[in-house]
Amino acid sequence: MMIAAAVAAAIGCTPANPERRGATPMEDLTLQNLIRWPSATEYLQASGKGMSTQGGGDQELRRKVAREAAAVEAQRGLITQLQAMVPRERIRDLLRQAEVADIEYGYDDACTLTLRIAKEAVTGVKPLSESP
Repeated sequence: MMIAAAVAAAIGCTPANPERRGATPMEDLTLQNLIRWPSATEYLQASGKGMSTQGGGDQELRRKVAREAAAVEAQRGLITQLQAMVPRERIRDLLRQAEVADIEYGYDDACTLTLRIAKEAVTGVKPLSESP
């Protein structure tokens, strides 16, 4: 019953494909895509925030330490999300494919880093916007 409701909601809310200027064909909407990727994003993302433990000294060193801490936290977030989607053996390979989407530094040299993995790499299914 819940699956039928999800499919019905997806049919009624099919995202527009910019190349076709219309609704997405039904054959591109698989149940696997709806369950794993409820939003229309093409990436799995996780952010992490890191701060330097060193109070003084070189700003470049403080930012490097903060960036590394933020990267570790973002990787933990991706691992948590991937554990629900893929076999454990694939997680390390997928983490190696992650790319840095954004890095921001605060006035106190705290770093916020966002990692992302392409939807296609995780599921093996091309995004709807790239379908012919």
